[in-house]
Amino acid sequence: MQYIFDGPPHPINVKRHGNSVKLQRPYIPTTKSAKESIKRKVQSRSGPSKIFDEVFQESGGVMGMSAFSDVPRDNKQVKYIRSTMREGSDKDEVASLIDKAKSDNFIHALQSTPNIRFVLANKPLIRDIKDFCTGIRDFSILGIDTTYNISKKVYFSPTTYRHLKLLDRQTGQHPVLPGPALINDKLDATNFRFFANCLVDQDEELLGVRAIGSDRDAAIDKGLKSVFRSSQFLACKKHVQDNIKSKLTTLGITGQAKNEFLTDIFGCDSDKVLGLVDCLSSEDFDSRLYNLKPKWCEREETARGSKDVKFFEYFQSNIANDMKEKIILKIRRQVCL
Repeated sequence: MQYIFDGPPHPINVKRHGNSVKLQRPYIPTTKSAKESIKRKVQSRSGPSKIFDEVFQESGGVMGMSAFSDVPRDNKQVKYIRSTMREGSDKDEVASLIDKAKSDNFIHALQSTPNIRFVLANKPLIRDIKDFCTGIRDFSILGIDTTYNISKKVYFSPTTYRHLKLLDRQTGQHPVLPGPALINDKLDATNFRFFANCLVDQDEELLGVRAIGSDRDAAIDKGLKSVFRSSQFLACKKHVQDNIKSKLTTLGITGQAKNEFLTDIFGCDSDKVLGLVDCLSSEDFDSRLYNLKPKWCEREETARGSKDVKFFEYFQSNIANDMKEKIILKIRRQVCL
């Protein structure tokens, strides 16, 4: 680079960036054309390094570029431009959603601050929940589960119920249908309380929902229980089984030993063996679990080849209370299961 002075030669000092506090290096603004090129490329799946190289070469490379301002400063600039475009896209989506909520009666209670949350429901769905989940004798369990991260920072929590006036010709069972759903960007009890209140606002008779089943998520339980105070909360047996299987595998307990633990807990229908899930009371559960402790510890010692047994403590701390309150036979009978 060559400088030609009108008067006497003098040092050229390029100023640092006006917002920079720590860095004192000279700041050379990137040209508008280079920024536009980066913006086009960050919409692809290419990584920051690849985009930087492409823009650098398109500007002439080391030998052909006319000025440093014609190329990106570094990979961080590419990342920054990509992040700002995503933020702008998120804002556009929220604005579009707000406009849609004004005319679409399927979107309820849309809030964008302090966090995005809204409920998907309509009158037929609310009517079905009232008709099929609040009955005195025949009723469906209202299920709820969370699908994590369906997109950037968005969680989808749908409900399900059985339509008691329909039958599946193949299974002879009442079909499971999707019910109202919560969409939000933060999983906590406050949002599930918001969800429950939105449903009850549509029809106060939903306070009579007989039973609610979930995957033992603490936020779901705490949030919904604060509104559905008379409902019996149930834990999904499959989720509990999966949790226990995963823990046993992590501890190195496999094969026959693993199956024996599962039989002690869940029983075996084919062999007509009762498990802890078949206890008639919390006291019965505690007594049987106490009697199982020495057998479990011995079995784990043999399976792992170690006296450092851990499964009984894990089960007592993480599983036992949920089973007593949400799974054992006494609870299942209360909801006609």
